Amino acid sequence: MRCATARQLSRDQIKTRLSSLDRWALGCIGVVAIGLVAESFDSVVRASWFAVLTNRREIVSTIGTIGELVVTIGVLGEFVIHWLYSRATHRLEEITDAESLEQQSKIAGLNNETERLKADNLALESFLRPRSLPVKLFPINPLYEVTERKKDALYDFQQTCLTIIPISEIEARRFAHNLWQFLREAGWRPRVARDREVESPVEIRDGVHLYTIGDRGKVEAAALSKCLTSFDVLNSISSTRMPHWVKLREQDTLAVLVGLNPVGDRIAYMQWLRSLPEKDRLFFEALDRERRK
Repeated sequence: MRCATARQLSRDQIKTRLSSLDRWALGCIGVVAIGLVAESFDSVVRASWFAVLTNRREIVSTIGTIGELVVTIGVLGEFVIHWLYSRATHRLEEITDAESLEQQSKIAGLNNETERLKADNLALESFLRPRSLPVKLFPINPLYEVTERKKDALYDFQQTCLTIIPISEIEARRFAHNLWQFLREAGWRPRVARDREVESPVEIRDGVHLYTIGDRGKVEAAALSKCLTSFDVLNSISSTRMPHWVKLREQDTLAVLVGLNPVGDRIAYMQWLRSLPEKDRLFFEALDRERRK
């Protein structure tokens, strides 16, 4: 058996009461009709031959008085029923309005949840896409001006030498070569290390990590870090000693280690953002947007 909620019971009770009041209103109309008939009988019979011949005017008068009383009772009953009916109708409208507002609130919540899921799906799709930097752009390309603005600081350090060390994984090596071409277009002198030059790549963490070599390259590293961060592909920058297994050229001032695409870290970060209060979440999202400018 279906269990009704308190609001449904209240609605059902009101509908039952309205139905009952309809029947009572019909009864009151019948009472008024009877009273009117009695009053009419008084008026007709009082002037008729029956009252004259039988001299029963007192009885006829009594019937008329009773008719007036019945009409009064019927009208009063109609007034009371109309008052009760109005109250019940008003209460039913209140419940209907409350349910409508609740439904609208649920629909708005579902719409917000749908938009949030769409945003999460778009973010997840962006996380799952292979990392890449815009290369071979022409001035007619809409991304040309934005890319050149983000690369602007790199042009101040042309001929900077650095080595890109990827792990032996297809996406990582593709991004390493993409980064190589990106820096070449900015006038830098990068190279991609070959597999045989990396003795023990197990120390490479997921993501892209920028290393400075000794005291050299700190200014260049800052420019490159700002550029790669604006494209959301850099995970860390470090001035600590390079891992012993990495072989560099003597002229290198920087090294870039390319690990696996850190999809798990990005998803965890997205989930952490969603768990924050809205004010804090909007603050961190604004910081992310500012960082990518």
